Amino acid sequence: MKKCYQDLAKKRVDSVPRSFRNPEHLEFDFRQWVSPYTKGAHGKSGVMIVLQDWGSVDAFRKLSKEDREIVGILGRNPKLLTNRRLERLLNDLFGQRIDKTYVTNAFPYIKRGGISAQLPLKLVRGEILKYTLEEIRLVKPSKVFLCGRLVWNAFPHKDFDNKIGAELIRVPHPAARMSYENHLYAWRAAMADKGKVRRSR
Repeated sequence: MKKCYQDLAKKRVDSVPRSFRNPEHLEFDFRQWVSPYTKGAHGKSGVMIVLQDWGSVDAFRKLSKEDREIVGILGRNPKLLTNRRLERLLNDLFGQRIDKTYVTNAFPYIKRGGISAQLPLKLVRGEILKYTLEEIRLVKPSKVFLCGRLVWNAFPHKDFDNKIGAELIRVPHPAARMSYENHLYAWRAAMADKGKVRRSR
């Protein structure tokens, strides 16, 4: 990755919000990445996915040694529903693997509690301003999928100087409680309607 990206990654390592943790605090080493997820998904196919947060303390503490090793290699747990669905959606919609896609997290730190623990909108918006907007400018995707209501609402649309020509598309988060068929329909509808999905979650 370019030096400007490495500078962003260093900023993430050195700028942990109070009461949250870096992946490195849990003995992972993703110092070269803004979001650990990007380690195994930094392709430049023109498609960029912005998920909500990378993970939670409780979820990582429950990982087996084998699963921790896989997370360390890929930057994600391929067994999680979110990741299984995302891989399937990318294949069905674009015929591409996740490693050919650029995937990041709006909040690249580890939150307290369980995997469903809530994050303040203001906090997520601050991290998007620090990292996500810069990632978009570096990657120059044609489509940016903002996954879930929190990411969409936290995204600073007014501050997004879109000289890149990227289309912001609001879609349900892959972990949303709906069938895969409904996910697929919602993502297709979002692309057809330029991101205006009424029931995105």
